[in-house]
Amino acid sequence: MRTRAAFGPLIGFLAGWALYVGERIALPVFPVAFANYVTFFAPSLTAEEIFIVKAALIAAVTLSNLVGARTGARINDSLTIAKLVTRAILIVARVAGAHVRRARDPAICVQALPPGVVWAGHGRPA
Repeated sequence: MRTRAAFGPLIGFLAGWALYVGERIALPVFPVAFANYVTFFAPSLTAEEIFIVKAALIAAVTLSNLVGARTGARINDSLTIAKLVTRAILIVARVAGAHVRRARDPAICVQALPPGVVWAGHGRPA
């Protein structure tokens, strides 16, 4: 509705259909990606078991939506929060690891700097 209000009925119509078609193309990727993640942790799964993993994911998502839109939204919110928390932990761990490495061996920082650049005492002039 907002696209239509901003750009007119033709662009609104095209944007709506583009979203509809894009979702139909992109949504099948999720069960395949989920099965790939599962096979990383359980590499001995057979093709039939991988199919069951994909079907279980589809069934779980379908069931959550059948229970109600609010339940599906809460599950979606929980998964998004878990994703963001995991990424934040990885970022903090990487920054902390970089500080530890720099404290142990300051010459590591020099490799990443262009010649002649000194940033706040990191690196050395060329």
